[in-house]
Amino acid sequence: MSRLDTLKEQNPWMAHNNINVIHVILGSQTKYTELALSLIKKSPIQEDFDYIKEQLINRFKVPANLIPSAPNSILSLYYQMSQLGDSRINALIKFTELNEQKLINNTDLSTYKSFQDLENQIVIAELKSVDKELEKQLVKLYEDDTWLVIKPTSYFASLKYGASTKWCTAMNDTSNYFYRYINRGILIYAINKTDNFKVAAFKNLNPRYEKETSFWDVVDVRIDSLESGLPHEILNVFQQEFKTQDVTNWNLLSNEDKLEQLHQLKIKGKFPSDVDLEIQNAETTLVNSLRDVISNISRLGEIEAETNIPERGMEDMAEQILANIPDPEPYDDNVTVQVNNAAGQILNTPLGEAIMTRRYN
Repeated sequence: MSRLDTLKEQNPWMAHNNINVIHVILGSQTKYTELALSLIKKSPIQEDFDYIKEQLINRFKVPANLIPSAPNSILSLYYQMSQLGDSRINALIKFTELNEQKLINNTDLSTYKSFQDLENQIVIAELKSVDKELEKQLVKLYEDDTWLVIKPTSYFASLKYGASTKWCTAMNDTSNYFYRYINRGILIYAINKTDNFKVAAFKNLNPRYEKETSFWDVVDVRIDSLESGLPHEILNVFQQEFKTQDVTNWNLLSNEDKLEQLHQLKIKGKFPSDVDLEIQNAETTLVNSLRDVISNISRLGEIEAETNIPERGMEDMAEQILANIPDPEPYDDNVTVQVNNAAGQILNTPLGEAIMTRRYN
């Protein structure tokens, strides 16, 4: 008898076909199927009982008088199997992949008692494989074998490092809160790399809002810093940053980086719908820089008329100014139009025409 057949005999509360489905989803490896069955049995979902009872009565025609005597594990099974795409199934799949890649710290599958245990190990494992592009979207304040302290400067970095918390700044369905906080002040995350313990902290720098220095636990409850569970050396990192820095996370970025980030948010459908004007003013800053370019190219005409600089030298100066026009590709349609209009005004001058002739002939 195969191990899978043994599991079916040991778990008569689950239909054999359902066990087969779980087995295939988790890569046809029996050890992960056994883990899934164990966790499902240990995780009855009390808050969903009313919904489950209603579904059993109306959808599956189960007599109401039989439901109270049904085992909790069967009700939990119904929920799990009717939500195959939910976070728990996805966690099982992700855990399977990471463990096969030797990235999971705790490889003793018998020690996992809840799906939260699983998710914690997943988050810890994924921190080992952060891509280089994401590393550019944060400021690392401290790291040792146990602790990592960062200032996230993008929503995507916040999602990665705030994973498995209830922080509003790491919500999957909206980036509003994240940009509201990083535009007003300093946002810091501390992460224990061994057990996924996390604390967030924020200091407001915007005089339009009340003074605030706050610490938050993983379920987004405000806590006292001394009761946060952070060791002294990590608290010192927070204190030093809050004491010595007066730049918001958002303003650590260049205008070009801000625009690129907003562009990526638009592409991925995560653009903040409720943000302060300072964020959207990044595009205005870009347009103002274009006006400076236009002004500089116009002054070249005056310089040419008043000096004896050779024509070739004037063309070199004009081309250097043109090089300061940013590529419009990352920006939205409004900015692209203004970039192209600015370039057109420059290139329609005699110097501009000379440059184009030199480039393409």
